Amino acid sequence: MSDYNIDKINTSDLGMSAPTPKKPKYWVAFFAGLGVSIIVAIVLAVLGIWLEAEYAMILIIGAALVAGTIHNFVPENSMPGAIIGAILCPITYILYQIIMAMFGYSYESDNTVWWMLGGSVILGAYMGYNKESND
Repeated sequence: MSDYNIDKINTSDLGMSAPTPKKPKYWVAFFAGLGVSIIVAIVLAVLGIWLEAEYAMILIIGAALVAGTIHNFVPENSMPGAIIGAILCPITYILYQIIMAMFGYSYESDNTVWWMLGGSVILGAYMGYNKESND
């Protein structure tokens, strides 16, 4: 049975090449995340103005969309990915607040703004750093 040990098979003998590791795409992650961040901020502001209310769950989903975009472009356990996520997720929320203020809307109290900013930093950093290992 030891003649048929699968671990000893050389992939070059079978005409296959060994998988090459993917290069990190930090710039792509940053600019894709920035684009999604701007789009999500606009959509969140439109929803907030249209519904004349602000829902925390919608804001969390928006931050998760931005973090998920970054998550797709960075490798597993990536500190630069965590930094990109920790920067772009709060930028989404800040842009949302700026757009709302431009149209005269303000739903958040001072305390909630800081909680949402802190939560978006944590969510962005977590999703930017972690990735499934089955890629």
